[in-house]
Amino acid sequence: MLNEFYTNQIKNLSAELLLLKEQYNKLVNLNEEETSAREYDPRTFDTVLAPHEEQLFSKFMAHMGRSIGASTHDYDMRGFYADHVTPEEVGTETVEGEEVPVYKFNITPGVLKSKEQTPRQMVDQTTTSIQFPETYKKPNHPTFSTKSKYHGQKDHTGKIHLGGEWKELGDKNWSFTPHPNQINTPQEESRLISYFREVQPSNVLVHPTSNQVLHHPNFISNEKDESIGIEDYAQMRGERLKSIASSEDLINIGPIDMDSLALQKFLGVKGGGAVGGGKLFG
Repeated sequence: MLNEFYTNQIKNLSAELLLLKEQYNKLVNLNEEETSAREYDPRTFDTVLAPHEEQLFSKFMAHMGRSIGASTHDYDMRGFYADHVTPEEVGTETVEGEEVPVYKFNITPGVLKSKEQTPRQMVDQTTTSIQFPETYKKPNHPTFSTKSKYHGQKDHTGKIHLGGEWKELGDKNWSFTPHPNQINTPQEESRLISYFREVQPSNVLVHPTSNQVLHHPNFISNEKDESIGIEDYAQMRGERLKSIASSEDLINIGPIDMDSLALQKFLGVKGGGAVGGGKLFG
């Protein structure tokens, strides 16, 4: 009798556990998307996706013609996907003898900047001219800023990461002032200047402590030459700082029309030599 009693108890508990498991799975499925948009891996600053979302994310990246490794190095593409991409099944195709679904990916209208956009922001072919929002830049991105969701967030060591500031100068031009922690060595400054020359040529880069203009669209091309060593570059920067400190022309930008006479006045600042230079207040 005792054995029969315990056997019945075990059966009842097993049934209750199965019921609880089903309820748990339903809750997880209902909240998967919301959770994935909230949680991130503090080691990599990547949004955590559910397994089926990760599979669709891989398809989305392939559809965009982008490498997952290269695209997620300093940008949380998974976070962008979770918040702004809706996969839509449009048919099936045969892969290795099996029918698999085919998707197109609808992106939240207005979230991307691109030379050519369809009305619903649908990405149906390889796109290389898209500019993604600041929101998902990781702390290791050259222009990680206060606009990123990771500004002020901790990594796995407990370190808090702080970004720089973007300010609008006109309809098409912006200035970026990095946080001092982003540019506290000559090497970091050199890399940031090179980045602006190559990726952000139409914007202005301002040093956070000296207010010195490190890059401007109209600076001459040799403001940072790859043949110049780090020590020489550091000396160059020191000379520029001295010349700026002694300059009588202190330019107040904000905002300026990059095609106006104000720009000519800005470019007429004395001091800085071959690598340019100016000072901003405000």
